[in-house]
Amino acid sequence: DEGYRFGRLALDLLERFRYLGVDLPHVYAIVYTCISCNVDPLQSLLPELRHGYDIALRSGCIEGSMTIGRRTSSILLACADDLKSAAEEVKGYVLHMEKHNHITLKFTLPVLQMMLILMGDGGEDPTRLTGEVMDQDNALEEAAAGDCALAIIDINAIRLKLMYLFGKYEEAGGLVTAVI
Repeated sequence: DEGYRFGRLALDLLERFRYLGVDLPHVYAIVYTCISCNVDPLQSLLPELRHGYDIALRSGCIEGSMTIGRRTSSILLACADDLKSAAEEVKGYVLHMEKHNHITLKFTLPVLQMMLILMGDGGEDPTRLTGEVMDQDNALEEAAAGDCALAIIDINAIRLKLMYLFGKYEEAGGLVTAVI
């Protein structure tokens, strides 16, 4: 509760005094994806995250825009009313990440692929993150070769969600056993 109030206070002060000597995009990312997401409804965070993303782009803060784009993509997956519009928004973030060859792409492509699968682009096996934007096996190999354990965790977490959604409970149990 205290962290939430201090985060809101920090944003209010930064907005009021327009103090841009602070890395405002990262403040937005921390407040809205690490603090407020535990208090406020996820849908209510989206306008603020989009605002933070725009600030990051206008101020040339590539790192901040990538961080906010990645986090916004995950929140959109969790709460979007319109999955098609959400996927289009995430594609915009992905294009920006590709342009800068940024590591956040490794975390955002699985989110986008899951959105596409949920909209019917699941191929023969909708529990595999292979399709229009990524290939699951290649992504896992690249993450392992690049020592990017967080990408492996994210990919497998999304795979588990898909296995659960599509009723492949034994496969989900096997994946949990394999990765633990």
